[in-house]
Amino acid sequence: MVESTLSREYLVKPSESDANRQLPLTMLVAQLIDVATDHANQLGIGFLKLEPLGRGWVLSRLSVEMRRWPLTGEAYVVKTWIESWNAHFSERCFSFTTKSGETLGYARTIWMIIDLTTHQSVGTGGEHVPAELIDGSACPIPGLRRHRPFTPQKVTEYVFKYCDLDFYRHVNTVRYISILLNQFTLADFDTHLLSRFDIAFAHEAKYGETAIIKSIEEEVETPTLLAAESYRSFRRTFEMSLGSQPILSSAIVMSRALNE
Repeated sequence: MVESTLSREYLVKPSESDANRQLPLTMLVAQLIDVATDHANQLGIGFLKLEPLGRGWVLSRLSVEMRRWPLTGEAYVVKTWIESWNAHFSERCFSFTTKSGETLGYARTIWMIIDLTTHQSVGTGGEHVPAELIDGSACPIPGLRRHRPFTPQKVTEYVFKYCDLDFYRHVNTVRYISILLNQFTLADFDTHLLSRFDIAFAHEAKYGETAIIKSIEEEVETPTLLAAESYRSFRRTFEMSLGSQPILSSAIVMSRALNE
């Protein structure tokens, strides 16, 4: 029987852990995409139906907030549901919990369907989800804040290679995240919690293209899930482009407990 939600249980393996012996954002996002794909297939609107039609889902926006990250050897549950659906896009939410029910974090996502030949959006492509299968439960974290242009403090470049590509032959979400996370130092991750991540895509990038990465850092208020606790936070905001063509905007918040 098809349900309005889908949950998958995972275990943080040593081979998947980061330098701080916890689940990295890149792995969480990969699993998030897999669970969304499985649920869409169950709902009859997923890869299994769309690929023969020359269409496929792509992630347009992503926001993640975490209270803490699952540790190596720890089991956790990824749950997903559709919050809203219209002719242009689908809003899908996620919760991350321990097996005992402790809340680890949440994610908000926006998805749309593209034509695999033109790589242009077709909205939700005329697909339909019955009202009873749109859960509608609100996600308790804010959506993506509006990106504002800035004067960069730092500018770097990156040339996209073979391992950056997915089966649509453009750069995939997880690789973009890896590139952005590598703009931080090991000391940043040793002393701070990655508490909030936002990314919004504007244009695809392909093999051999050179991205310009601009960034600025500033102190900010601590994200919602940590607001009741004593943390000090900074946000690094990014713009990635191909010359004058924007690829994406992103913001990453790092939080440090004041008693550390």
